[in-house]
Amino acid sequence: MKDIVLVTGTWGTKEANNWHNISSPWVKQMEQEGLQKLTNEEPFYWSSNLDGWFGDNYDWKAAGYALKWYIKAHTNKPPCIFGHSHALQVIAEAAKAGAIFDNVVTVAGPVRDGMAGAYEQLCLQSKNWMQVYSDEVDYIQWLGSMRPGLFLTPWKFKRYSKWSHIKNYIPSTSHSNLLDFNTLKVYGVFKFLRGV
Repeated sequence: MKDIVLVTGTWGTKEANNWHNISSPWVKQMEQEGLQKLTNEEPFYWSSNLDGWFGDNYDWKAAGYALKWYIKAHTNKPPCIFGHSHALQVIAEAAKAGAIFDNVVTVAGPVRDGMAGAYEQLCLQSKNWMQVYSDEVDYIQWLGSMRPGLFLTPWKFKRYSKWSHIKNYIPSTSHSNLLDFNTLKVYGVFKFLRGV
């Protein structure tokens, strides 16, 4: 079994029955795929507050440092990482802070212009990084990628970062439905994490 850290997106830790909770059906299925949470006693939590709207990324940066030290506290080898939505920013900030990862999967992660340096570090600090994304059906990813200043600043929407090693496109799937376990399995996400 390979160790994995699950990182939720914005507001994810505020939901009682979240996909990444230790006893969730999602985690049970993941374990059947040969992946186990790094620790069952202390799952990784961050504030999961919405961040980056006004040019600062304080919550993401703090969560990135917390993820780095969480990993160091529980293992001396790089774990796999799986994150949804703005977990991409947290994982990238952890890489920028020096965390080293095995295989990384980010699902429906909004790509932010101001995070390019952190995405480059994520590419360098991980064995392989797969981005899973959809099309315009995932309007949450589109909104989450906006520049600070909301609708006042024009920007070019990007579904994935040029720095990721693998781009995995799942058509016509909404933001939350991209977390569907069976869909991710069909698209090879868990095999990728295991290194198969």
